Amino acid sequence: MMLLLIGCGSTGCDKKTDAPAAVGQTTEEQTELFEAVKPPEGGWTAEEFYETVILCGKKLSYPLNMETFGTDFEFDKESAQKSEEEALIAAFLTFKDTYLGTVTFDNCEDVSDITPETDISTMNIIIEDCEVTETVPFTINGARFGTSKTDVVNLLGDDYQSVYDQVYIYSDRETGNEICRIFFNKDVLVSVNFICE
Repeated sequence: MMLLLIGCGSTGCDKKTDAPAAVGQTTEEQTELFEAVKPPEGGWTAEEFYETVILCGKKLSYPLNMETFGTDFEFDKESAQKSEEEALIAAFLTFKDTYLGTVTFDNCEDVSDITPETDISTMNIIIEDCEVTETVPFTINGARFGTSKTDVVNLLGDDYQSVYDQVYIYSDRETGNEICRIFFNKDVLVSVNFICE
């Protein structure tokens, strides 16, 4: 089951979807947060990239942990599953008790090891599974569910690796570590995998 939770979160499980409908509502206050910045020459650092990420109206920073998110976000301890191969725990992430996606925590043997300050190693949000509708679930420098590939490149830059033209991987320009994978279906953004380690 651990593989299913992590695997589906990162790939979208090859679900077939029509062009996604608008997800969530944008308030006037949030519109100011969604204004894009010009992508840096040569790509992003993790810190620069995560400064452009807004999750349910909350501007994020790097590294990510539950304390960064604030009180409206929780990881669901009931859904937590430990990997048998490594010290890793995956759990559902909720916003105001509504399913948003999944998070994983490295170097944790038990749910009790996870504190608000524990760094999140990955966070996955998939359009078919996300139940948040009162606000836009996420935006990355203006890119969100339903954004076209062309617009993603305009907003995030062309310093990415493409996997079968369906996944764009953005990496830190200084370390080379992956920071985000963006998944497309029918040339629109349908899933995002934030890599925070």
